[in-house]
Order: sequence, then structure tokens, then C-alpha cells
Amino acid sequence: MREFNALSGYPEPKNPRIVSPNLRTIHHRIVASYRDKEFYDGDRNFGYGGFNYDGRWLPIAKNMCKEYGLTNKSSVLQIGCDKGFLLNDFLQIHSNIKIRGTDISDYAIENTMDSVKPFVQKADFTQLPFEDGEFDFVIAIGPVYTLILNDSIKCLQEIERVGVGKSFITLGS
Repeated sequence: MREFNALSGYPEPKNPRIVSPNLRTIHHRIVASYRDKEFYDGDRNFGYGGFNYDGRWLPIAKNMCKEYGLTNKSSVLQIGCDKGFLLNDFLQIHSNIKIRGTDISDYAIENTMDSVKPFVQKADFTQLPFEDGEFDFVIAIGPVYTLILNDSIKCLQEIERVGVGKSFITLGS
């Protein structure tokens, strides 16, 4: 399997990340694990610190379309799609591409972009509600490494089951 960095167009942080005893404490991490409003749109110590669409995923979507040969006839699944920004950008490139997204966060799904909201659903990453071989391309940026080992293996097996061989998976960040 060839390594490909589809995230090479993702912007670097504008400010350096500073480590101190009061940043990202155990309390912050516990609150972040709920993946609710605090994680997405609360203080930066709890997660994203304001997760709003700014177009930063468009270069990544373009990289993926080029690398994996995605067209208007392709079908794409993003596992852990958050608010659907990357899925939205696939639609910007190919308006007829079939997109689907899953997430475990009710808050993220409720606040998904209107352009992709009908295509996003809540689903356990280890039991995807899709047919075998339903997708040309499966994306998992983040969810696999957040699971315990047994569930990580199940998630990878699900990615293999619902896809037809093309996937982009990050196992750490």
C-alpha cells in the first residue's frame, strides 16, 4: 500500500501551541470526549474552539479526487464527518457525487452544513449501516485511533467491507 498525504494542503496553525499545566487537562479531555457543543464550539481547551466552515477542506477534497480518480459518478463515505465540511467540498467539486457521512456526535449531526445534512447520520464506527461494497472511496480522518484496539480493528474491517478498495485513513495526528 502506497502512502499518500491527502492532508498536505491543510493550513498550519497560525499561533504556536503552548503547553502548560492549565491547558488540555484531564478535565478538558473528559469534557472533549462527550463530543458535544463544548468540543466543537466551546473553549479551545475542550476541542476545536469554534468549528466553522472556512473552505480549508477544499484543497484536500481536490487532492483526494485527483489521487483516487473520484468523479460525479463516484460514491464517498466519510466516517467521523463532524459537521460535514469535507463532504460539502466534494459536492463543490463534483455536484453529482454520492456522499454519505457518519458521526457519533448528536451535536455535530444537528449542526452539519445544510448542503450535506440529508446525507449524514449517526452510526457506530464498528457497525456501519451500509451494504457491502457500497462506496468507491471511504475516508476516516481520526475515528480509528480514538477507539480501543478491538474496536479499531472492527472499524478497519467495516471500512474494508463497505468500500471497494480505496480508502484514506489516519491512524494518528
